[in-house]
Amino acid sequence: MLALFGALEEEIAGVRRQMTIAEVIVRPDFKLYRGVYHNRDCLLVQTGMGRQRVETAARFTLEHFQVGTMISFGFAGALTPELRAGDIIICSTLYCCSGMIDEDLKSESLSSDTTLLELATHALESGRVRFYCGNSVTVPQLLSNQESKEKMYEVFAAYIADMESYWVARIAARERNPFVAIRAVSDARQDSLPSFVQIVVGDKSWPWGKAFTYFVLHPQDLPKLASLYRNSNKARRSLTECVAKVVASMN
Repeated sequence: MLALFGALEEEIAGVRRQMTIAEVIVRPDFKLYRGVYHNRDCLLVQTGMGRQRVETAARFTLEHFQVGTMISFGFAGALTPELRAGDIIICSTLYCCSGMIDEDLKSESLSSDTTLLELATHALESGRVRFYCGNSVTVPQLLSNQESKEKMYEVFAAYIADMESYWVARIAARERNPFVAIRAVSDARQDSLPSFVQIVVGDKSWPWGKAFTYFVLHPQDLPKLASLYRNSNKARRSLTECVAKVVASMN
């Protein structure tokens, strides 16, 4: 059975709408949808952000279902200047950053399955979305400004940074399941994220409802919210189209 892992409601919404859902399992830390997606038996898992949530959700999924191919998908921050919101990265090598910017950054790495990389690349060649095949780095917290993104690029030479892909890849490697990560750029390297996003990073969706109070007190950050909303929409549309193409090509 194919298992798709995404952290946020905004990331998985388009895929979920295209599924024929037979069962929904709601747990305190995650949500799992079982159904059919592009003629494949599929599990869609909304994990929440970060290592702990991913590992909890993946452990439950693998204990209760016979999982084959595993795909991590979602948003990512761009580390290279040529990337813009909505661009897709098919992750080849996935690095794991052990610390934050002011620490000695040590890393481990895993790779996406070669066959799945080739399949995904071929599937997206006929689409409308601009895509790249390149490295990613999974970080312990969001990179909220250009300086932090440039530092990550200097260390890892990765195209993008996210908070989950490496941890899904590690679980897939342990279980010997084929794995690939597909990420859509939601913020360019020069973009800064509003501070409130960092505060509520544990949520399973972008905290639009919590934003009101913050922006009453910080009106100067309102343009960042508008940009975040537009870019998230672009990323979601690209992600939905590309995941659908990749999964359909597996049939």
